[in-house]
Amino acid sequence: MNKAVCMMALTLAVGAAMTSSSCGDKNNDPQAPAQVRTATLVGQITPADAVTLVTATDTRGHLYTAAPNSAGVYSFPDLAVGDYTLSYAPAPDYATPAPLQVTLAASVTTASEIRVPIVSPSVSFYANGTLVRPTHLYVSTQGGRRFIFSVSSGATPGPTLSLYLDGRTPAVGTYPLTSSLYGFSASYLAADNQHYFTNGDIDTVPPSGTLVITNVNTNLRRVSGTFEFTGYSTNSAGATVSARITNGVFANMVY
Repeated sequence: MNKAVCMMALTLAVGAAMTSSSCGDKNNDPQAPAQVRTATLVGQITPADAVTLVTATDTRGHLYTAAPNSAGVYSFPDLAVGDYTLSYAPAPDYATPAPLQVTLAASVTTASEIRVPIVSPSVSFYANGTLVRPTHLYVSTQGGRRFIFSVSSGATPGPTLSLYLDGRTPAVGTYPLTSSLYGFSASYLAADNQHYFTNGDIDTVPPSGTLVITNVNTNLRRVSGTFEFTGYSTNSAGATVSARITNGVFANMVY
């Protein structure tokens, strides 16, 4: 009887030990999660302030974001190794860089440097209902007081439009283009050489026009805004004639 009891106890002990060993071995457990290998992804933005946010998207569509520091360096620590698409949110007046494909495979992977260009200056407006997209842009000052930009389609002799700003440095705001001399004003030289002004000496019509400066980037020295005005002139017969400029838009003009 004692021998039978001992044999039964031994059998139960061996079975319990085998069960405990099997449950505790994670390598043999199909339900145990696989260990994820991680690494750090770093990159460089040039100029340093040209991008405000970098987004890394993995192949499953998961998004991770990082902001570049003052030196333009961004970092994604502890990302799962694998393939990512990097996309960039540009700062004002900078172009949007193309997405970059990168494979994170080492403990630290460095993405290719991203050099971000400045958005090219552009101007468009309607002259008496006709759309004009100038290809020649000019900026200058007069007497150290006035910031001026002129645009021309490149044709001879025109058309050419000029905006005259009071002061050497532009500032955000809304300004009437009605000054008689050194203030804010505008002019339009048509293709037939007729020159129209908002600050002319025609007493029979009041000057009219508005310039709205919407953004001034003092770091890049770029200015953007909108404008509209009616310019007046006198033709060869002595009659008052006018040119209506509408929907004027300028962006990233150098000053």
